[in-house]
Amino acid sequence: MMLTRTSNSDSIIHNNIAGTISSAFNDLFPGDPATRLEDQMAKMERIKAVAEVHPYAISFNEKRQRWVTTYRDAEKKRHIVEAKDKAALAEKLYVIYEIEKTKRCISDIYAEWREERMSTDEVTTATLDRMHQDWKRFFVKYGWDQKRIRDIKPRDLEFYIKSTISAEKLSSKGYSHFKGLLYEILRRAHRDGDTDISPRIFFDDLGRIKTRRVIKKDDEQVFTDEELDKVLSYLRENPDTLNRALLLDFLTGLRVGELCALKKEDFSGRYLHVRRTETKQKGNGRDGGSTIVQEWTKTDAGDRMVYLTDEAVSVITQLLVDPRAVDSEWLLIGMHGNRVIRSTIRRRLEVVCKKCDIPAKSPHKIRKTYATHLIDAGVDENIIKDQMGHTDIQTTKDYYYFTHQTDEVKRNQLEAVRLGA
Repeated sequence: MMLTRTSNSDSIIHNNIAGTISSAFNDLFPGDPATRLEDQMAKMERIKAVAEVHPYAISFNEKRQRWVTTYRDAEKKRHIVEAKDKAALAEKLYVIYEIEKTKRCISDIYAEWREERMSTDEVTTATLDRMHQDWKRFFVKYGWDQKRIRDIKPRDLEFYIKSTISAEKLSSKGYSHFKGLLYEILRRAHRDGDTDISPRIFFDDLGRIKTRRVIKKDDEQVFTDEELDKVLSYLRENPDTLNRALLLDFLTGLRVGELCALKKEDFSGRYLHVRRTETKQKGNGRDGGSTIVQEWTKTDAGDRMVYLTDEAVSVITQLLVDPRAVDSEWLLIGMHGNRVIRSTIRRRLEVVCKKCDIPAKSPHKIRKTYATHLIDAGVDENIIKDQMGHTDIQTTKDYYYFTHQTDEVKRNQLEAVRLGA
């Protein structure tokens, strides 16, 4: 079984210890021909394992006539370890480190996994933040963060998963987030030898899990025609920077991160070159870092030329002559002279919805509304795909198309249909 390397090991001390403990082989095996070869090899593996992880010096205490060293436990408390010879000391240390390993909790695995992910670009900061919220919701809340990984059995996991789904009333999406984080923790623990539970085999055996079925109404996904009329009228009648930004979003269907990352140079005649997006920079904080603009879009298809209508061109022209934006490279400049960020746009939309006396909706609902209107208007599918920044039109239809008609419009259209002669 592999031991985990101590992170604060000093290379010079480590080399000294490796030599010292490895020399214990002569003490352990004085040439007894009856000693089985496999036992010798197993003990040598233990000695090597200790040499790799033990960061403290080993010395001989003349007064006590014993070999002595120290180690610190999981709580960083210092302990003295001693033995009559180096071989026996190596055996003691091996047992100690194995015992410490059995104390590893799920929180230890999660902390290591999160630290590793924060140091790479494999997972975005936004995803890490969302997963940290899932960690607190699904693990910390139910005390599973302190569960010792060695004590967990497959039946424990199955009960935990099903009871959490029931307690949290999880939808398939919620369970997907829960499962994703649990899978990552199990995968790391299995890789490091902390558990025999293979996440792939476990979830294959677990099979399909029943979750809460969530049916969202179309009018919750997009702005209805009635709501759209109210909001657009308000934005046009109250033309400040944030309202113009929202109006531009309704006219182009941009992702809110793309909208906030627009520069003046991106505007050219009838087109906007969408080529960057706002994101969060990984930092040392517990839940992520600061807001930045990255020089690429969410997907490859996201880098696109968006065609602008007459009104969209007019809105951008007004933004360009805003006194606060004159000396800035950014298109959207707030009242304090800084680039407008996503959270500001979201808050303004909430205010606008409240003033229009309609249910609050997110900026992403603007994007869905835009796509729905293009499809209903019979716009060429290739144009829709390009405007949305999607690889294929099916993505738009599957995830962005919802009916936006009022009950009155639906009734009039359906009443006009005549069946039979």
